[in-house]
Amino acid sequence: LARLAYYAPWDWVIGTSAYEDELQGYRALLTGGRTRMTTTMGLAGLAITFLIGFVGVMLSRTITSPVQKMTVAVHTIIQGDLNQTLDIRSRDEIGVLAQAFNVMTGRLRGAMEDLRRSEGKYRYIFENSIEGLFQTSVKGSLLGASPAMARTLGYDSPDDLIACLTDLGRQLYVHPEDRDAIVSAALDSDRVIETEVQFYKRDGQAIWVLLNVRAVRDEAGEVLFLNGFLTDVTKRRQAE
Repeated sequence: LARLAYYAPWDWVIGTSAYEDELQGYRALLTGGRTRMTTTMGLAGLAITFLIGFVGVMLSRTITSPVQKMTVAVHTIIQGDLNQTLDIRSRDEIGVLAQAFNVMTGRLRGAMEDLRRSEGKYRYIFENSIEGLFQTSVKGSLLGASPAMARTLGYDSPDDLIACLTDLGRQLYVHPEDRDAIVSAALDSDRVIETEVQFYKRDGQAIWVLLNVRAVRDEAGEVLFLNGFLTDVTKRRQAE
């Protein structure tokens, strides 16, 4: 094979030639090189893709694993177990959030312990008070009562008392208008309303009681319920 070319600047005629079998050798060499290069690039591409995918998975696990731990801890706390801490020591946002979460659960655990102690003290006072403690709605239903109140009115237990008295004005007060006056005074004032009225015991006997009643309000000033206590003063009234 021959090739001629004219180079105008120098006014040259350049000729080249090669045997065809030499060109076939060159062609085979180039084809083999191209094949090896394509194979090498393909393998390299697969390796890079695998590496990027592996790094992505590891990063994803690094991010999602702490979040999953926090999610599980939150569900556990919702079920009532406050002894949850997250052992995440990274210095990124997830680590800061985990530390804040641990602080929050610690404070919540302390608050619940204080609340349980306070509730225990209140429960002890409520259960062992010699005076009858009670909580009623404005409309006249009994929401809560102490054992002393149940005993004073001749009932076996506070639950028995609450179940039997569904309309305090009609069932408990000898004079229903007395309750209307007490409720009206409590709604119009934040002070404790103190008065003596007559109550019916379970057996129908009328007794005199000293009532102290106060309205409990929410932040907006709306009355939630009435709190109070009573003392049996029948003997004093009879002596008078």
